[in-house]
Amino acid sequence: MTSGIINYICDQYGISNYSINEDMSVSVDGDVFLYKMDLIEIPIKFKKVSGYFDCSCNGLTSLINSPIEVLGSFNCGNNNLRSLKHCPEYVGGNFQCINNKNGLSSLKNCPKYVGKDFLCGYNKLPSLEGIGSIDGHLVCDGNDLTSFRGCHDLICNIYCHRNNITSFEGLSEFFEQTINLSNNPLDEIYSLFKDPRCIYYLKEYDVIRNMTIVQDRLEEVFYTLNMEVPNYFNLKNYKLV
Repeated sequence: MTSGIINYICDQYGISNYSINEDMSVSVDGDVFLYKMDLIEIPIKFKKVSGYFDCSCNGLTSLINSPIEVLGSFNCGNNNLRSLKHCPEYVGGNFQCINNKNGLSSLKNCPKYVGKDFLCGYNKLPSLEGIGSIDGHLVCDGNDLTSFRGCHDLICNIYCHRNNITSFEGLSEFFEQTINLSNNPLDEIYSLFKDPRCIYYLKEYDVIRNMTIVQDRLEEVFYTLNMEVPNYFNLKNYKLV
């Protein structure tokens, strides 16, 4: 691709304040808005974008040509992606890949660092393995998650409404952040306490064993947290033994 063609494409898509690098990639001092432009691919190769990069609501099946570094937020949601290959390595703001029509099934190749929120809801993720460092919230509603595998290094608020999570496997030993488990089997255990400190002791006392709850160990968690033990445990998803 020649510099003349790159200039033409940048003009066509309203991209300004850019420079062309030796490898014919483009660095932009500002934002890039490719939102809802019926794209099947990102039209030129980007390298670094100092602002926001939005390629959402297109027909993208690949993120090839995405910038390596985005200092603002990066949004590739509402496309046809099955993979995050070629996505930026560094995102200073939010990273958003929600609601891809083909359903992302892996977070492999996702950014190594996200400075704010990581939003990957309404895909087909069976696990969170591959996720990098996040300084904001993790929002993974509406996937196929059954545990928190892949989250062992994350210390952030987690919102995972509408999954099939049955255990705290994968969470950091010292996780005490906000967690939303609504519409997950595990929520009926967590809602007994409504206190993230219970997670450590539920794991430490080996309370949850597949879909079985060991009652005396569950009661020990209440004692440890100085909470009153309920007279009756009305569990619908787990067997109490």
